[in-house]
Amino acid sequence: MTETPSYAQLLRPIGQMLERLRIQSFILIAEGQEFVVRDKTPGRQQLTPREKALFAQLQEKHGSAVDVEGAVQMASGIVEWRLTHEDIHWLEEEGRARRRARNSTPDGHASSQILRVVGDLVDRNKGRLLCVVKDENKVTVEYEVPPGRKVAEELTLPMLYDAWVRMFKGRAMNTES
Repeated sequence: MTETPSYAQLLRPIGQMLERLRIQSFILIAEGQEFVVRDKTPGRQQLTPREKALFAQLQEKHGSAVDVEGAVQMASGIVEWRLTHEDIHWLEEEGRARRRARNSTPDGHASSQILRVVGDLVDRNKGRLLCVVKDENKVTVEYEVPPGRKVAEELTLPMLYDAWVRMFKGRAMNTES
């Protein structure tokens, strides 16, 4: 029996994908076993070549079962797509290969690390993620904790960076022991 990945594990690869696409403002919605990602880039008129390449890779992974055009909605400049747990696993493998090639300290301000900290927050509170909204200088996370109480937290980027430093130091200490 495989263990369900934590939100910290699930959200980091999504952040890595957003970094590759150079998307800074986004909405991430948890829907059952999938995540809906909405790019909030203002003034968008069309898909970038990076996005087209990513969607082509996702379509190749899903075969003909996924209609990329149906997954992408170009209304008022908003692009939206869905990611399954299998997509996230694939993104994690891709990210792991890039990290090995770089072998450097991660950037605590990167979307992957911001989402990792947000996932850790939800995990520590034994919550169920509902939504993450990242704007220029803040992140709003909504999640549900037992017995069904909804929590909304607004976090600034410095707050998230401080939490990331604590996580990073904690991991470094755990690997030394």
